[in-house]
Amino acid sequence: MPLLEIKDLKLDFIVDGASVRAVDGVSLRVDAGETVGLVGESGCGKSVTALSIARLVPVPPARYVGGEILLEGRDVLKMSRQELCEVRGGVVSYVFQEPGASLNPVFRVGTQIRESLKLHQPLSPSLSPSDGERLAKGRLKGSYDDEVIRLLKLVGIPAPESRIRDYPFQMSGGMQQRVMIAMALASQPKLLLADEPTTALDVTIQAQILDLLRELKERLGMAILLITHNLGIVGDMADRVAVMYAGQIVELSPATDLVRRPLHPYTRALLASVPKLQGNQRRLTAIPGQVPSRLNEGGFPAGCRFAPRCPKVKPSCSEAMPELQEVEPKRWVRCPFWD
Repeated sequence: MPLLEIKDLKLDFIVDGASVRAVDGVSLRVDAGETVGLVGESGCGKSVTALSIARLVPVPPARYVGGEILLEGRDVLKMSRQELCEVRGGVVSYVFQEPGASLNPVFRVGTQIRESLKLHQPLSPSLSPSDGERLAKGRLKGSYDDEVIRLLKLVGIPAPESRIRDYPFQMSGGMQQRVMIAMALASQPKLLLADEPTTALDVTIQAQILDLLRELKERLGMAILLITHNLGIVGDMADRVAVMYAGQIVELSPATDLVRRPLHPYTRALLASVPKLQGNQRRLTAIPGQVPSRLNEGGFPAGCRFAPRCPKVKPSCSEAMPELQEVEPKRWVRCPFWD
């Protein structure tokens, strides 16, 4: 049984009284201990899909129209509030992009990690009630501090005994991201959702964060859903990759096969836009146009949603929406002209 299985998920946002489809029939599976990359441009629906896994998209303005989100076989869309509280953190944790905006600036980082521990790993006091409430509370706080220090060491923060009292503004962007990862790991999740974990970081820090995620995955045995717009990152880290465009998955493939031979024209365009260190490339390759939105006049184009930007477009592309089909073993693509 997969750890996570999304089946034909459809999600709308209510905008000015009208329904706007943000996620349109997405199906995705993540097995225990696996790393899956979810790739696409901004506005494709990646983050909304990820937030839907723990039902973090507020309703309203969102509305779950159909589909299932199965975590360990249980449908998240049918869970009670208490069941959701157990799933959020206990089964799935998030590392959001821009840690400086995610961390609370008025609380020390140790306090913020300690809060996650108290919610998901309550400690039993070792003292009897007759020993006094003050001593019992002190013992609990000391135990939590030891665990916070251990987590900071785990994510590679030097001198955690002193950094536990730092405020977020006293840390660099890379250190803040490590604190975010420590907070996510505090609940010992089975699935870590990393949403653009290297955004706004320089390339050296990006490599360190990715190496850290890879090391933690192997050490803790957790699965990772890595959300990014950079195929160069997932090609090096993921086992499988799902490419998303305009609310739909357009290609699903083992990572090595996708990087070596992409099938969908959109995937090829994403790979071509990754800067190359070798060769005589003078200009960066860009994909013309932008991701279509139903908010625009006319909404999504008829037929294939990538057709207006596709260099290989044919007249039939605008006639009918192509289906996601398995064209090779373990390789799925939403394009009849993939070959």
